[in-house]
Amino acid sequence: MVAKREVKEDISDFNEFSFSQAISLKSPLLWSSDSPVTYTLKSTLESDGNIIDSYTTTFGVRKIEFSP
Repeated sequence: MVAKREVKEDISDFNEFSFSQAISLKSPLLWSSDSPVTYTLKSTLESDGNIIDSYTTTFGVRKIEFSP
């Protein structure tokens, strides 16, 4: 595991709620066609200590520079 963050929100029953979250990776390995390093982000929604939904996202980190 390279990073972990937990956010607790009180969401009333049957209401829509959205939020954003930022997680920093210290010295991530960069994705390239020669070395396609990927990370996995797992998001879970819990209620009373029980997982009621879970979603996994695979992503890569790249660096882009523009020089004049």
